[in-house]
Amino acid sequence: MSRIDYLPGTPYTIRQAEGMFHMTTDTVLLGRFLRLKHRDTVLDIGCNQGVLMLYAAMHGPASLTGIDILKEAVSLAQENLQANAVNGTVVCADVRAFRADPFSVIVCNPPYFVPDAQDLHTDEEKTARTEKTLTPAELFAAVKRLLKSNGALYLSYRANRLSDLLQTAAQYGLRPVRMKFFHPDQSSPAKSAVLEMRFSGRAECIIEAPAYPADLQDEQKGNMEMKIIEASGQHLDEIADIYVANWKTTYAGLLSAAFLDRLDHAYGVNRWTGYQNDRQHILAALAADGTVAGFAAFKPDEHLEQCIYLDSLHVRNDCRGQGIGTALIKAAAAQAFQDGYTRMSISIVRGNDHAGDLYRKLGARHLHYFTDHFEEAESRSEELLWDDIRVLLDD
Repeated sequence: MSRIDYLPGTPYTIRQAEGMFHMTTDTVLLGRFLRLKHRDTVLDIGCNQGVLMLYAAMHGPASLTGIDILKEAVSLAQENLQANAVNGTVVCADVRAFRADPFSVIVCNPPYFVPDAQDLHTDEEKTARTEKTLTPAELFAAVKRLLKSNGALYLSYRANRLSDLLQTAAQYGLRPVRMKFFHPDQSSPAKSAVLEMRFSGRAECIIEAPAYPADLQDEQKGNMEMKIIEASGQHLDEIADIYVANWKTTYAGLLSAAFLDRLDHAYGVNRWTGYQNDRQHILAALAADGTVAGFAAFKPDEHLEQCIYLDSLHVRNDCRGQGIGTALIKAAAAQAFQDGYTRMSISIVRGNDHAGDLYRKLGARHLHYFTDHFEEAESRSEELLWDDIRVLLDD
């Protein structure tokens, strides 16, 4: 099982597998803390599923390399880079034995928990979380070997263990030059910190303004927390209700009232029961409380080669204006691209101007007008096409 999440502050989506270490607040904070140049060569130590590589890609560096000790993580990182049309190399290796020409930038969200016999996480999660895999001394020894003398190391760490980390770093000639702390709220102590470190004899360090949860949210999604997953049977009732409610409101005056009046929960359930298979998918956007905030359904286009057809896209009425529709479109595009499709089409009832404006803003173009039929209801419709699905991954 896996899920697709929108990567805050980027145009990218990330597929995360169940049982693997998932993107955290520390990852997002570190990704947004990076300062890179186009000529930088970047190494991500313990790249996991590629999140920090994608954040680094936002700066357009000269090269991106990730290494991880877990084969499953390397495979997922490669998939995520490809799905987002990002060039990079991912290597399965232990950094303690890894050899390469020095990089100008190293990024790392290192394991910083002390091994605990009572830890109930999976073996993969323990590898990513605990210092049994990589101690600070081993990390800094690798950094000293792999980082250019004028290069920068970016890493995150627990705030309450920062003193020990800095003492160990100093033994390898590394000092912090910039730092930012993350607080769960304004009355709580810092939970974690992100640092920019360099080989420097200078004692000065810039302490940036603290970060809070609201600072890490995507502007496009407002204050709403959301994750996108492959829908299951337990989501069917909510999907049916969203589908029917949206048709009744969106297409009022555009389709016959008699047809819309007949739409009910049973109609919606019947429409989506049995839809999913190896070639057809439904992605559900889940709100923080676990309810379905919106969904996207897609399948191969029957007329266009290498093209996926976005069969339905609906957002719950009270969740609109949060960027959910855009996130679902991009998530569908990411999965389709990963499955080998290069184009994506969608049809709208003419008069549904809000939807048409969104799709055009995201890069779709007019393909043709046609007459569509919904049982006895007839509509003047328009088909739009994304000629290159990658515009939804790196725009």
